[in-house]
Amino acid sequence: MTGAEAGGAPIVRVERLRKRFGGTAAVDDVSLEIRAGEFFALLGPSGCGKSTLLRLLAGLEHPDSGSIAIDGRDMAGVPANRRPVNMVFQSYAVFPHMSVLDNAAYGPRVGGAGRAEARARAEEALELVNLAGYGSRSPDRLSGGERQRVALARALARRPRVLLLDEPLSALDARLRERMRLELVRLRETVGITFVIVTHDQEEALSMADRAAVMNEGRIRQTAPPAELYEHPADRFVAGFIGSVNLFSGIVRAVGDGGVAVDAPAIGARIEAAGARGPLLGRPVWIAVRPEKIAIARPGDAPPERAPGRRNRLSGAVEEVSYLGGVSVYGVRVAEGAEGLVRAARANAERAPSRPFARGDRVTLHWPAEAGAVLES
Repeated sequence: MTGAEAGGAPIVRVERLRKRFGGTAAVDDVSLEIRAGEFFALLGPSGCGKSTLLRLLAGLEHPDSGSIAIDGRDMAGVPANRRPVNMVFQSYAVFPHMSVLDNAAYGPRVGGAGRAEARARAEEALELVNLAGYGSRSPDRLSGGERQRVALARALARRPRVLLLDEPLSALDARLRERMRLELVRLRETVGITFVIVTHDQEEALSMADRAAVMNEGRIRQTAPPAELYEHPADRFVAGFIGSVNLFSGIVRAVGDGGVAVDAPAIGARIEAAGARGPLLGRPVWIAVRPEKIAIARPGDAPPERAPGRRNRLSGAVEEVSYLGGVSVYGVRVAEGAEGLVRAARANAERAPSRPFARGDRVTLHWPAEAGAVLES
């Protein structure tokens, strides 16, 4: 059971943190708690401030204002080498002139451990990352994934309370990234320490993290478990950054039974959505609907079973077809403009479907009110 699942106490507490570089606010009034033992992700586009926030936690940058507490201790004035954290960089930073064992032992040696203790910790850490027996090798004889594991072993050998990972998988190919994601989750469960990872890859964050904070322009837009970020985004930025989404703008014309009816002039339709909160009548909103929640059918066909309680229906022509292996994504033109191209995803459950959709086909789109998220910003 992770710290997040167990409701663990915060091991990292950030309050009103700010950091500027010239006229740019890299971290702008950020407050955050990370629980002991959880896998936490800082997620966002390039330049959003996530790496700066990680460097502030590590002590490699100093805040202009605000506070950082780690393991109950205020980090003000505590240098990087005295903090109960260790950092793994995107570039691995493996020393080419040292053996794998000496690389792994470097962390504890810098931390003050004697030679014998450092070696014992290094061997233990190499075993944790599945590199037992690699100690005598030179880093230049290793693959990229193996060098990344050496960097992880060196960090783990210092036995930090919090392990900080800055885009650790971005230099690896797609297959190796997927394998290393599984390895990192296994490793966190094995060693029981807190992992904080910075990534711009939404799939990476959603597949590994107990919780994630989505950042943009130096601020945190939403912090939540992956499923909540995906199904209940706080705003349009989060909805658009976490996965693919259809966004329809409109005015709320009716409210009732926890749902709303929205006039969406860009697509010339009224859309119903559930789960709305607060007084929304007459107010502008956005309705976010994920492509896989929209069923696609030919006119006259029986409505798809996966659209029970249908309240929304649009008609149009297939304009785009994207085959992605497990699914196909269809862009259906229902009106002019950006909002008028609605994307629906369909699982490729059959090896050779008898009636696949093609560009130019007339189709209908169906989705229930429960599939739409109501966003006010």
